[in-house]
Amino acid sequence: MKIPKEYFFLTIVGLLLLAYVLEAVVDPLALKLATPYNYLSPEVLTKYPFSTAVILLRSIGLTLIPILIFNFFNKGYGAKFIISLLISGLTQLYAVQEVATGTTLAPLEWSLSLAVMGIFYIFIALVFLVLNISQVVKNKIDDLTDQPQPDESN
Repeated sequence: MKIPKEYFFLTIVGLLLLAYVLEAVVDPLALKLATPYNYLSPEVLTKYPFSTAVILLRSIGLTLIPILIFNFFNKGYGAKFIISLLISGLTQLYAVQEVATGTTLAPLEWSLSLAVMGIFYIFIALVFLVLNISQVVKNKIDDLTDQPQPDESN
């Protein structure tokens, strides 16, 4: 089942708006975390379930934005793999630096959403890697079957 790009875009906007509205209901998180991944411990997740829902909604919405952009380009799974790895690495590095230094450039909820988004993109990059490998193998098989066979009647 293929979802039209317009509905995909509206889903992204809806998720980000829902996260924004829900975030307006709760107070900002005032946690001291060593890394953003400390928030993913079961004790913290269950202590702040509403904020966790906001973080997950926002990270899913942010994760879908590059996927929507990728949908405009056919094939190119190798490039999509590399871009996904870069997105994953950079978002996680940014989130770690924001949480570790206590900088207030972005709220803690946004930093945590970026960290979760980076985790999601590791799996997305693996999917693109598998698709790239299967595309290369398919092209090799097609090249082998398209070559003219030597005449064995001599």
